Amino acid sequence: MTTHPRKLTLAALAAAFALTGSIAWAGEKIDFRDAPEAVRQTVDREIDRSVNRLEIKSLDGQTAYEAEYEIDDVDRAIWIGEDGTLLARAVEIRRSELPQAVREAVLARYPGADIEDVDRLTLVPASGDATQTPDVRYDVEIEIEQNGREVERDLMITVNGTILSDELDD
Repeated sequence: MTTHPRKLTLAALAAAFALTGSIAWAGEKIDFRDAPEAVRQTVDREIDRSVNRLEIKSLDGQTAYEAEYEIDDVDRAIWIGEDGTLLARAVEIRRSELPQAVREAVLARYPGADIEDVDRLTLVPASGDATQTPDVRYDVEIEIEQNGREVERDLMITVNGTILSDELDD
């Protein structure tokens, strides 16, 4: 008996939906109303603006929902875990504000990359200890030429230039 590959894929998607109640991939944008209730509650509590869409991302191996908003012409975002935990706050910065180690890490991996957008993320301490030194990372969106076409990548990089993740940005 031969099973068609598409039937296997559909079966896997159906199983994923049955287990989680939704199917989402990193980088996918979803409607606010389709996010888990705990995520929606955190967005409503933390942001005094309307948010229509969220982007699903990965932060330290866990699913995170990014809610973007703007204050005084500066793009900002919060990153929220599936359980509604506030994971990080982000603010867009100019490329000139990017630490040299971060810039060097990007160009070492992707020579000639065009840095399109940079957010400085400050992780919220899990312990809630406000005296703890904040963990700062940079979410760097770049554009590169690959196989004759322009593609975008999203890199998460520490202050000292360690690349924590590198994903194709759809």
